[in-house]
Amino acid sequence: MIDGGLRNLFKSHLPRMHIQPIESWGTGVGLPDFNYCFDGKEGWVECKVATANAVTITPGQVSWAERRLRAGGRILLAVRRHAPAGPRRGAGYDELWLFPGCATRHVAIHGLLGYKPLGCWRDGPAAWDWPCVQKILLA
Repeated sequence: MIDGGLRNLFKSHLPRMHIQPIESWGTGVGLPDFNYCFDGKEGWVECKVATANAVTITPGQVSWAERRLRAGGRILLAVRRHAPAGPRRGAGYDELWLFPGCATRHVAIHGLLGYKPLGCWRDGPAAWDWPCVQKILLA
């Protein structure tokens, strides 16, 4: 799962929000994973998965986010840092990190710890503060 299952998690945990996944390579280089709209507010979310600090973000994704931000758009970067338990890793972890779109280039270069997130939730999707996530999406 290239996005860590985040599109489906956002859809299932924020059911009143209209979430439109974008699945086509023909729509443009760097286009985020989904568009959302609720209560007259609209935006885009790029979803990533990581097992450690590093996050793979393409130059096209960085430039798309920066162009949209310059035009006044709302962009967020959602990263699911997920690693199952194991003998070397211990208990494992399942976290959601949410960054403003302006952090996309910074996170691509410096990883999760290189920019202060808007929110970070641990212990898996059932424990993540979805009302807070929605508030951030609509801020």
